[in-house]
Amino acid sequence: MKSTAIQLDLVIQLLEQKQQELEKNIQADKGANQDAIYLKMQIVKAIDCLKMCQDFGLSKDEITFLSIPEGGSEAHFTSFYVVDEAEINKVGDWAVKKLNGKPIELNCFDIIGKR
Repeated sequence: MKSTAIQLDLVIQLLEQKQQELEKNIQADKGANQDAIYLKMQIVKAIDCLKMCQDFGLSKDEITFLSIPEGGSEAHFTSFYVVDEAEINKVGDWAVKKLNGKPIELNCFDIIGKR
């Protein structure tokens, strides 16, 4: 029985082949075909996204994406910090979670993934 899971390696490989074809065409026409250049840029972005999904084991069945809501009157300047729920009643600088020594800071309209 075949697996129904998406095999990202195969999709990435096909996109990389198309990228190489476009690069040859772009070189042959000395970059005059702007549509080919735009399509190549889109393919590069798609490959990067698929590789990230592969690296982190992301799939739409396993993760939900949430948008950070606007906050206060200065919504675009509002920051949110990740804090351990057990420390929520005694929040101080020491309770803010850090990644590589820097506080994990979220801003309005950031998107986070929830497993």
